[in-house]
Amino acid sequence: ALTQGRKQQTAGKFDEAIVSFANGLRLDSTNADLHFQIAVCLDSLGRYTEAQRHYMMARDYDLLRFRATGEFNEVIRNVAREKHLILADIEQAFAQHSEPEIVGNSLMLEHVHPNLDGYFLMAKEFARAMEDNNCISSRIQWRRPFPDDEYKSLAYMTLFDFEVSFLRLDNLMHHWPFSEPESTRYEPISDEGKLARGYLLGTITWEHAHQQLAESYKSQSRYEDAAREYLALGKNFWYDYQPLLFAGDAQLSIKHFHEAEGTYRAALERSENQFVQIRLGALFSEIGLLDSAITYYRAALSTDEKSSSRMKQDWRVDVIQHLAESYA
Repeated sequence: ALTQGRKQQTAGKFDEAIVSFANGLRLDSTNADLHFQIAVCLDSLGRYTEAQRHYMMARDYDLLRFRATGEFNEVIRNVAREKHLILADIEQAFAQHSEPEIVGNSLMLEHVHPNLDGYFLMAKEFARAMEDNNCISSRIQWRRPFPDDEYKSLAYMTLFDFEVSFLRLDNLMHHWPFSEPESTRYEPISDEGKLARGYLLGTITWEHAHQQLAESYKSQSRYEDAAREYLALGKNFWYDYQPLLFAGDAQLSIKHFHEAEGTYRAALERSENQFVQIRLGALFSEIGLLDSAITYYRAALSTDEKSSSRMKQDWRVDVIQHLAESYA
């Protein structure tokens, strides 16, 4: 039944394939593969409600229990309801954000792991459940709610990170229990992809890959891409001001003054040092806010006096000269 049904399915004879697969279910009603193939056929015919039911049965009858079954999810919902517990219903949220309520590639990498949009939706659902139950302040009290795309951008996923995910997924799909043919292997051709492969093989660290790409982007005057690499490093190494300093430099190179100021200020929060203060002085000088420039140049000289990492003498002279020009 399975072999015949697949031949009919390949030929686009979905109604006939459904009959063949259904005949197989008469022999084994818990065969996950048969339910899945029926679901695919129904999906192709636009019979989405029926397809969803068979997709869920394929999940529930899967002998490799990587995922919670529908019965298990219902137990969680019932306990949450009876005990008045906070519930973030991720299964329901994924269905509501899928067309036509069949969770697929828009939110998932494969049948187990969400993609970036999927993880974002999970986080959003957790935040909604906490907000609705007064665990966090109301959205109205937030300083400035961002659009979803802006929140996603703050993940600082770069092309390198996506290439890493593609290669991890490719490796997963070409090993047991999957059976993708070797001819479908993903072969990276970009610099980002080659570095991603090196990272997974252990020939380069994650941070060095990002640093190398940032330097490469700068040499090509791709300053926005360089800034994003540095910001990715800054997010991961939350205690280090230097990635933010370099990100601000890249932003300043393309006169993104507002972004550069915010990045420099974030760096200054991590380490109140003269090198960040000099950058802020230079930024304010360039946009004509000379009083602010003077404040930061003076702060840099004062900080340097007390610092164990003093500026070189010629750098200090340059700062004094810029300070004098700001006074002029």
